[in-house]
Amino acid sequence: TPTALQDLDELGRMAREQMQAALHEAGVPWRATGQASLFRFVPGEQDLVGNRSTWLDASTTDQLERFTAALLNHGILVDHGGLGCLSTVMTEADVAALSTAVELALRDARIPAVSGA
Repeated sequence: TPTALQDLDELGRMAREQMQAALHEAGVPWRATGQASLFRFVPGEQDLVGNRSTWLDASTTDQLERFTAALLNHGILVDHGGLGCLSTVMTEADVAALSTAVELALRDARIPAVSGA
């Protein structure tokens, strides 16, 4: 229904904001980007001007794969490229759990923070 989709869009916005806050708090220069129910973790802080903006070098690919594996260890399935989605059955509590899992996965995967963060 239109209301369910609007609620899902809002939940997606909330999730991206909370995940971005977790990245920022950890000092990790990544982004939680996306639209509606979709989100994607994008390493780096460069301007995103098309799909080529998200191509990763070998070192960054390794970091993202370690991070997504660590998320899975915390019960969150995100593909190895950092793409995930929410569903209509999810609630704000699920978004909070996702944000917590991001914090823990960043630590577990040893994703480096920016110096001075």
